Amino acid sequence: CDTAICDFVAKLESIGHTEVNSPEESDYFLVFCPVASRVGTDVSEALEKLPGGKPAIMVVMHHTFNPKQVVANSRRLVDNPNVFLTVDCLFHYGKLLTCNRNDTAWFDLQKYLGVSDSQVRTRFTVLVQLRNPCGVTHCLRWLFLACGVRMVRARVRTSV
Repeated sequence: CDTAICDFVAKLESIGHTEVNSPEESDYFLVFCPVASRVGTDVSEALEKLPGGKPAIMVVMHHTFNPKQVVANSRRLVDNPNVFLTVDCLFHYGKLLTCNRNDTAWFDLQKYLGVSDSQVRTRFTVLVQLRNPCGVTHCLRWLFLACGVRMVRARVRTSV
């Protein structure tokens, strides 16, 4: 799902996000969790690897060819107090599907960040857990993206 993640990150860059070099420079983490086996198992594993001390947004990515696929909201599986928002996305062969689920995820993310059509600068770090179809973790890759400090810190602390 590398392309799907890059597409998601590109959308964030389109609202003013830029790269940073380390998690310490960010205000929050953006965690991508592609589902390779069971949603609960994959979410738990991603949460175990989540560094503490910063708020996080989790994007749970479900592999399917069906843009109308019904998936349960993964937020019910997230019990980490640092995860302030959990959204679900659908992808197939590495690309985000054009579907209501993905539109809703993007809308929820923008709403949470306080972003509409205007450009807002916020800082975040992206965590990506990549797996093969068998569920074996190949690597945990860090992508560091950032945007301006004040807006996200205020939004993260006041939004639920």
